[in-house]
This record gives sequence, structure tokens and C-alpha cells, in this order.
Amino acid sequence: MESSEFKQLMQILEEIQDHLAEMNTYRFVDHYINAKEFGKLFGITQKTALQWRQSGLLPFAQLGKKIYYRCSNIEALLDAEVKRPKHLNKGSKIQRSQLHSEGESRHRELKI
Repeated sequence: MESSEFKQLMQILEEIQDHLAEMNTYRFVDHYINAKEFGKLFGITQKTALQWRQSGLLPFAQLGKKIYYRCSNIEALLDAEVKRPKHLNKGSKIQRSQLHSEGESRHRELKI
């Protein structure tokens, strides 16, 4: 490789590095879904979604008559509502690793 080609390649690499560094400084915008998509996703009516909004269960944005939900808020709501099976509570004799290995063997059985 000639010296001029090497310099050109190094310049391109530096530009790419600068561009990547610049990209990392931006905060990626959260995604939103509209009320219709939200209802379909959860299989709920508009009335139920309205009740959830009125109760403060889920934050929303409203532009005119349109309602939007931030996906990260939906995810946070679901994470907060995750229930653990009783057999995984403290003092249980069954360990998570046992359940995992049992699940794998059941999964293998289903493949056959």
C-alpha cells in the first residue's frame, strides 16, 4: 500500500470515528404508539384505555384529540406488574436452576 493510500485510509477512519463519537452524544428518541395501536397490542377497548389514563396507571401524551403512549412507559408498567410464581419465593426448596433445566428438557421433548 502506498503512502498516499494509507493516509487517505487513515483520514476515512478518523472521519468514521468522529461520526461515531458524535452519534453517541445524541439521545435516541423514545418511540410512541397511538391509542389504536395500544388497544390492539393489549387487546383492550378504548374505554378501558381511557380508564387506565384517568386512573394514572399509564402516562400519555395528547395532541389535539390524538392520544399517544411512550413505549418505555408501557414497558415500565409491565415490569412493575411482573408476578413471580409462589414456588420461587423465599424459602422455596425449588431453585431457579432446577426450573431452567426442567424447562429445557420439556422443550427438548416438544421438539421430538
